[in-house]
This record gives sequence, structure tokens and C-alpha cells, in this order.
Amino acid sequence: MNKIPKEKILVIGGTGMLWNACKHFSQSTNVYVVSRNEFDTSYDSIFHIKADYTKPEEFLNKIKDNFKNKIFPERIALWIHSTGDEAVNLLLVYIVSTHPKSKIFHIKGSGNFNPSKAGKIIISNINYFEIILGFILRNDISRWLTNKEISSGVVDAVESERKSFTIGVTEPWEKHP
Repeated sequence: MNKIPKEKILVIGGTGMLWNACKHFSQSTNVYVVSRNEFDTSYDSIFHIKADYTKPEEFLNKIKDNFKNKIFPERIALWIHSTGDEAVNLLLVYIVSTHPKSKIFHIKGSGNFNPSKAGKIIISNINYFEIILGFILRNDISRWLTNKEISSGVVDAVESERKSFTIGVTEPWEKHP
């Protein structure tokens, strides 16, 4: 009897705030985590791809090499600091041209600006989903999201496949921490 291959998700930037999401996805999916640093690889369904987004061409080549003889992931959760915009652009162009059915979940932070007001990435023929990280506001007191809240929200966003998904709130922006 042939085994049905597990789905795959590529998580870029998954060793910090997204680690709980990686562990969640690994319960039913093979998770390929791209990071600059080593991490705990003792999980059966979590695999490491060491790549540095500050070196965009090398970053893309390491991802491509990893999947040379494998089916490319159906889903990509993408969290890269703004200093990695060139790597993001290279990756998006590659995915659109070679794996157009893959779904890209782009996670945008809110540390310095209101991400709901940021420019949208517009590339035709792409399954693009935006996940916006906001903040928590209760009784006029605000705080940033915890890693657990972020991971939980990312899991919900990926599973719901809504085109735009905000974790926490982004308004009123003047109340952000």
C-alpha cells in the first residue's frame, strides 16, 4: 500500500515567535523551518534549512536546493524583518514562476508603524495572504502580542485562509505600546 505523502509547510523565521506554530503544524504536516541559526531539531516532522535572508541570492538557492528532488511546500509562512525585503521579493518571484499553486502567508509586524496602512504586495498569479501583527488593547492599556498569541493567530490565519488576517488590533494606532 502506498503512503500518502504528508503535506508540507515552509516557515521562514520560525525559530522565535513562530516556534509554537511550527510545533502545531508538525502534528499533521512536515514543517521546513528556514533560519539563520541552529535550533532544536529533535522533532520528527520539523526539518531545518539554514539560510540567511541578508544574503538574498544564497538564501533563495538554499531553499531551492532543499526541494530540488522533493515536492515544494503547498504553504509558506513568511516572517522576515524589513532588512530582508530583497530576499522576500526574490522568493516571491521564484514561487510565482515555478510553484504558482503554493499559498504564501506573509506575516507583517507592527513594531514601528501601523502595518494595516503599509503598501500591499501586488503580484499577479499568486496565492497571497497577509497576516498583520497588532497589539492587545484592554481597558485603555495596551501591550504587544506574546509569542504564544502570535503563533496561535498564525495557525488560525493559515487554517482559515482569509486574504487578510489581523492578530490583535491595529486601531486606534495611537494607543499602541
